[in-house]
Amino acid sequence: MNFILRKSIQFNRNPRWIVTSLASSLKSPYTSSIPVEKAEELRQTLWRSFPNAVNVTVTDISGGCGKLFKIFVECEDFRGLSILKQHRAVTDVLCEQIKQFHDHEYWYEQARIALRKRLQYATDRRPHAKNVILLVGDGMGVSTVTAARIFAGQRKGKKGEEHELAWDAFPAVGLAKTYNMNAQIGESSACATALMCGVKANFETVGLDTRGTLENCYSSFASRVSSLIDWAQESGKSTGIVTNTRITHATPAALYGHSPSRYWEDDSKVPPPSRKSCKDLARQLIENDPGRNINVLMGGGRRHWLPKVANDPEMTKEEGRRLDGRNLIDDWVRDKKKRGLKAEYVWNKGQLDQINPNQVDYLLGLFAYSHMDFEVDRDPGPTGDPSLADMTRSALSILQKNPKGFFLFVESGRIDHAHHYNNAYRALDETLALETALLAALALVNPTETLLVLTADHSHVFTFGGQATPRGHPILATKEQGKNEQEPTEVETDEEETCDCLELDCGNIHI
Repeated sequence: MNFILRKSIQFNRNPRWIVTSLASSLKSPYTSSIPVEKAEELRQTLWRSFPNAVNVTVTDISGGCGKLFKIFVECEDFRGLSILKQHRAVTDVLCEQIKQFHDHEYWYEQARIALRKRLQYATDRRPHAKNVILLVGDGMGVSTVTAARIFAGQRKGKKGEEHELAWDAFPAVGLAKTYNMNAQIGESSACATALMCGVKANFETVGLDTRGTLENCYSSFASRVSSLIDWAQESGKSTGIVTNTRITHATPAALYGHSPSRYWEDDSKVPPPSRKSCKDLARQLIENDPGRNINVLMGGGRRHWLPKVANDPEMTKEEGRRLDGRNLIDDWVRDKKKRGLKAEYVWNKGQLDQINPNQVDYLLGLFAYSHMDFEVDRDPGPTGDPSLADMTRSALSILQKNPKGFFLFVESGRIDHAHHYNNAYRALDETLALETALLAALALVNPTETLLVLTADHSHVFTFGGQATPRGHPILATKEQGKNEQEPTEVETDEEETCDCLELDCGNIHI
């Protein structure tokens, strides 16, 4: 009810005037209005209560979508009657519409309420972790996890259903709703904003609350929200991002970026009228807080860092995509040198293996022109790419040096891409790559001072089933295929943007 507290809404006997008034009252800075039928329902309620009224003004004075309203009534035979009335009919109509416009303060308060409820049952009165590792399987819904569990068991020669993944032993398991504020089916950037900033967001925006609207540069100025990395850095902790997608892609971008479009990864994607006012995500990462202070950045996406005139060092026929002529990799290195920080840049596995964590406090690793290869397609040699587990180990070797602790984000982002390509083998294999990264982290951290959370930003349309399917049936085989060998098939990948469409509203959380 934030905007109701700041202004009054007038109701007149003319139904046409009612709808216009309500729409204009809500339009600034919001873009929706109460439907005609709701306005008429509210009008009828008010006029039944005050049959002699000429105008009625309703103002919420309860502190946000409450039940107490000040209703000022102007009647035909007298003016100035002011009363306080708890009016449930008014509350229902207004609250239903106003829920669409929650800014970050609403979601912060919801989090405080939820935390207070849970902490009252906590036996440990020091519920603060020194370190936090957040692992995210992009598009890794419940059905994907179930199939990956069976897949992993069958790889070990078991029937599969009885197998347990590493996170199945975690002490707490839950589910999350992943809808966006203006979309029933969530997509990665808005879901990541909810997950890592604690604030529901609009479809395809990143790092903004609901005041930020798609591709509207100016709407991003007042709607920016802080993230887990902001909060970790404010506490003096080291921070890191590890992903096998582009480092500027939708999910990792929510940790440092604020953009009205997840696709503004470099300046060529930003509309020309907005380029002077809104930075692309790659520039935000190296120039703004908290991005410029992140200790470890590893993933793909060199194309968004390199100018059009520069060729990629690995895919030598490919050029960068930046139109501003800047090489942001050089700019990142220059910034760290200027600030007297020990920093290194690497772009293949061999270079990463040569890093001495005792001599490096800041590490940038960009291992692919676009997204990194699927694990099954990865070149594990020195000129190839590190695995997700390799990057996790390297990140921890640097982050653990901080006595105040660290925050590390690890994303297996190509689960989602495999689902988009309708390639079940790679989706399940990438899920198991996330498990391998989790096991690598568990081997290196102290569990008594480290909180590990494994979840998904959203689910996917992946499903499996079959009536009376026998135990141990190959998870990738049809009934007719029986026990055919499960081999990966070739997949044609689109190096352009992979959108997050047709995803399901259910992400699983393991803590």
